[in-house]
Amino acid sequence: MPRLSIVIVLFCAAASAFTSLVHQRLVPEARQLYKFDANTTLENIAVNSLDGKLVITSFEGRLYTLDPYSNDTEPFLVGQLPGVDALFGIVELAPNTFAIAGGNLTEFRLEPGSAKIFKVSLGSPKAIDVIASIPDSTSINGMALLPWNPDIVLAANSENGSIYRIDIRTGHVGIAFSDSILAPVDTGNVPLGVNGIKIWNSDLYFTNSAQGLFGRIPITRDGGKAGNATILSTLPSSTGDTYDDFAIISQCERVYAYIATHGNSIRKVGLDDPIETIYFGDGNSTTVEQPSSLAFSRDRKMMYVVTNGFLTGPDQGGQIVEISAI
Repeated sequence: MPRLSIVIVLFCAAASAFTSLVHQRLVPEARQLYKFDANTTLENIAVNSLDGKLVITSFEGRLYTLDPYSNDTEPFLVGQLPGVDALFGIVELAPNTFAIAGGNLTEFRLEPGSAKIFKVSLGSPKAIDVIASIPDSTSINGMALLPWNPDIVLAANSENGSIYRIDIRTGHVGIAFSDSILAPVDTGNVPLGVNGIKIWNSDLYFTNSAQGLFGRIPITRDGGKAGNATILSTLPSSTGDTYDDFAIISQCERVYAYIATHGNSIRKVGLDDPIETIYFGDGNSTTVEQPSSLAFSRDRKMMYVVTNGFLTGPDQGGQIVEISAI
């Protein structure tokens, strides 16, 4: 084994051992970067690989950026995206360029014919274009870029448990696949099935809000289904908690998903050893109130979390919170 590889392996082993010894008494540090006034509900977040700024969508149809390294952490309003009153999933297509899902929202359903996919360039000049419409959809949520084809984005339909395959070059939209594990169930809770989606290696990872599941489905290189789903974690129904969006990160030789969980917590699940722990917060936490999405900084030292706001109370706005990544 090359000398450098031995050093890296030894460092990771030492770091893992140190973490296991002190994790019980270490609490990740957190600071609130900004809290909106009432009537601003934050939905999703991405980190711009060009400059490290946060790119944030809201239920009010507005797109924001925020520089977490600046002394002034007030979000910058990029704009109201045209023809929609709510924004949902976001995925980076290239540095400074993002695909964003939007539509006109009534409770938890989109008005038929309102679902759109935008391509937003944050350069100078700024450009906002509609690249696809989904006329028969009443739900669109998390998004992921297909790593084997940068022209293809996958998007979740939370209402019927299907995954859209969207060609951002031609605007063509089709169904990549559907699965009952992605569909909602009648729980009397939030009527949303598949919520967040991410691709890691050759698997599509997902949360199902209604079923309280986190799992994965193997996919083909064109985004189709290649095998059966594996459930990695299940929320106890007695808690009343709900999985939302998530991020995946490699830490030394292990890979983890950090899941924004309504119930005011961030949960951590190993992809290879699926043991779930509460990484940050709890049911009584006011630091992250109803977290909806999270993303890691470019150096992976910080986690950025956005929160819903409206689920906390009618006078509450969404938060942007920075949490150290232990």
